[in-house]
Formats: sequence, C-alpha cells, structure tokens
Amino acid sequence: MVAPLNRLIEWRAQRIEDPLERLKFLRHATTSSMTLQATLLRPQRWQAVTGGLLFAMITISAFTLARHPTSTAAATLPERLGTQSGVQLMPKVWLVETKQDSEVYSNGLRIENKYSVGNEPRKPYPAFARRNAQETPSEWRTQPSGIVFHTTESLQFPFEQSATKAIQRVDVDVLGFVRQNRSYHFMIDKFGQVYRLVKESDVAYHAGFSVWGDERMVFVNLNNSFLSIAIETHTRPDQEMPTATAAQIHSARVLTQMLRSKYQIPAADCVTHAQVSVNPDNRLLGFHTDWAGNFPFSELGLGDNYLEPPAAIDTFGFTYDSTLVQATGSRYWQGLILAEEQMRAQAMNQGLSQAEYRKILQDKYRKISKAVRGNSAEKEKSNEN
Repeated sequence: MVAPLNRLIEWRAQRIEDPLERLKFLRHATTSSMTLQATLLRPQRWQAVTGGLLFAMITISAFTLARHPTSTAAATLPERLGTQSGVQLMPKVWLVETKQDSEVYSNGLRIENKYSVGNEPRKPYPAFARRNAQETPSEWRTQPSGIVFHTTESLQFPFEQSATKAIQRVDVDVLGFVRQNRSYHFMIDKFGQVYRLVKESDVAYHAGFSVWGDERMVFVNLNNSFLSIAIETHTRPDQEMPTATAAQIHSARVLTQMLRSKYQIPAADCVTHAQVSVNPDNRLLGFHTDWAGNFPFSELGLGDNYLEPPAAIDTFGFTYDSTLVQATGSRYWQGLILAEEQMRAQAMNQGLSQAEYRKILQDKYRKISKAVRGNSAEKEKSNEN
C-alpha cells in the first residue's frame, strides 16, 4: 500500500509550481501517510478489508491533501532508521606507501601533498546532546566527527578533450586560491586528482556558521569539528544528476572511505554544505546552497542524508525560504519535512505554540553558538566558499 501512495504524492507534488507550496504539500502529505501507515500496520479486527478498498482510502486521502495543502495533520515522527540501504559498514583502509609529495592507500586512493599547508591546530571542541540540547556540552572531542562536501563554484569549461589545457589552468588557479585561504582540507580536481590542502590536524575555514546533528550529538560551527572535501564543480539546481565527473565521484568515494576509516566517522555525519550552512541573523538554513539537491550519496557508499532531519530546524528553531527549496531542484529534502514535524510535536508536547517553542530553541542556539566561539580559537570567515 505504501508504494502506490508515495507515487501518488510525488505525482501531485510535481504539478505544484511554487517551491514553498510544493514543500508544504509534501510535509502534510508525508505526515498523513505516516499516520495512515501506522493505522494499517496496527492489528485490527476488520483486517479483512480488501486491498482495493484500502487503496481507495489512500487515494482519497492524498487528493484531499492536494486540494487543501495547508490542512493540519497529526505531528508524528517515526524513529529514524538505524540502517539505510546502500550504506557500507565502516570501511577498513590503511596507508600503503608514502613518498615525498604523495600517499597511496589500500583502496587505491592517491593523495597529492605538494599543496599541503598547516593552519590553526584543531583544539578540543564541544558536542551537545541532540535532544534537549543544553548550553553545557555533553562531551568534548579532539578528532574530526564528520565530513562536509563542498563545490568550488569556480570557472567551468566543457569537460572535453579539446578543453584539457584550459581545465588544467583553472585547476592550478583554484588550488592556489583555496590553499591561500585555507578553505578546505581536500580538493578533487576535474580529472579526479585528490589534493590535500590543509592538514587534517588543523582547522580549515570551510563551514563558518553551521549546524549538524546525528542521532546523539549536535555540532555547532563545523570548521573545528568536521573535515572538508571540495569537488571542483559548480551548483546546478536544474540538473538532477551530480555535476561531478565520474573520476571525481570515484575519488570522492575512496577519499571518504579513507577518512571514515581513519577517524571512525559515521555515514550519518557525512553531509553537504547546504545541509549545514545557517544564517544566524535571519535564522535560515541554507545560507550556502552548494550540493543542495544532487549530491551522489549512494555512489560514495553513504546513505541518503537528504532524508535526515537537520538539527538546525528541530534542535535550534531555524527555518528556510524559497532560496533553499529552489536550490534543491527536482530533489526534495524529506529531512526538512521530518525536522518540521519533529519540532511541531515537541512544541505540542510542551503545551506551547510553534512560535513560542521556536523562540526558545533559537535562544538556545544563540547561547550555544556564543559559547562555542568563546571556547575555541577558530577564526570565523564571512567569505567562506
């Protein structure tokens, strides 16, 4: 019963032109779908109802939502999946060979080190409880907790043999620029070559004001807590397929495997810049929108983290506008819907309006963000890439 309903909801959503109205419809339709699924799975004396009648009920429900996309529905959020299809177990990768300017790893990864520079050393950083986060950290960490994927948003030439020299010139220019600004830990050029830019032991200025949370912990301002991988490409919200080349995707996969193995990084903490970037002035998620909707999670051996509820919304009360929704292209963030429903349920449980509860969460973010900046020596850069 679930598959026909999902197809019906998706079919109807594609016919709503306004991106915010489309996401509103998806939010309420998804909530209604969850409630209906729970009802169908609950043992009932009348389970002899035919499949045709049930499908008719589902069809009526979906089209009722389509006609009234702003109608309210039960605010329930199922337990997040502990395992996502396509997620590999923690990979085992080790260093095989070190030369003067390069490293080779057991999974075939080769890293060029000729552009590598030091920066501000990573210092212990706080991690906060995902649920009911308090200003006092739950724990302090010293090793990287996650990976943020970026695009360089640099000049692009057609990826053709005739443009090889021009592409190589751009590669060198981009490497020099991001190295000088300590923008990323790693960059993958158009031909799939992996360059280490900032040493993994040091901070790169890649995320600025940012928030991400897994099932247990929330991290604020990720420069110090997450590593960064930039893929030399640009954001194309109108393109459903990844804008990276096949060589870049392969290199991103083996590089991600190595970093996850080395630092025991969970797949759930491998995310895109658009998923973590926030604007603390207007409390909006998606201040930067690179990899907002077509990042190749599965090709990198990761679960689809667009399904994950952003902690910026359900833990700290941020919201989003049409800029972020438009940047996702044809790919909808189910995680945005789930995070909103989670926040709505929490407000209801505390007997508060959504506006009242959102203000409490935003005040909490302000205090925690201030504490993080005070407890770390990271240098915020407003011109992050």
